[in-house]
Amino acid sequence: MQLNHHEKIRQVFPDVLENLAFMFAEQSQIVDMPTELDQPIHVRIDFAGASRGQLHLITSQEVCDEIAINLLGYLDASELQPGSADDAIKELANITCGQFLTAAAGTQPVFNLTPPQLITSSDNTWASMLNDADSFLFTIDQTPIILNIKTAA
Repeated sequence: MQLNHHEKIRQVFPDVLENLAFMFAEQSQIVDMPTELDQPIHVRIDFAGASRGQLHLITSQEVCDEIAINLLGYLDASELQPGSADDAIKELANITCGQFLTAAAGTQPVFNLTPPQLITSSDNTWASMLNDADSFLFTIDQTPIILNIKTAA
């Protein structure tokens, strides 16, 4: 099954972010994105079932911290425990992936998802994802985030 993912992820990600972390994502264009991101945080989830593929989410530590603060109901980053921001961005990726698969394939197909993995990334990863046709560009409070979805039948 080939997933129609372009329009679905543009709808799903902002909804998940708003409902989970009370934050708002705006679609962005490549000209509005930085060409480099210092120490990007990169989460990957593999999925298999009626279709298989990967979801990658790449952003800054700043966005991860803000998501964790909102998700956990804290006032600021000083309340975060070590690893909280990593857990929060992995949970955002996990929920986004699940919601995306349901929106793209319906409720009947069953998908198996791997646990979200933090991947050591570099500025080269940011640049290559930025220019990838399967990448979706967003900003959260003017801070960039990339979602990249690769699917195969």
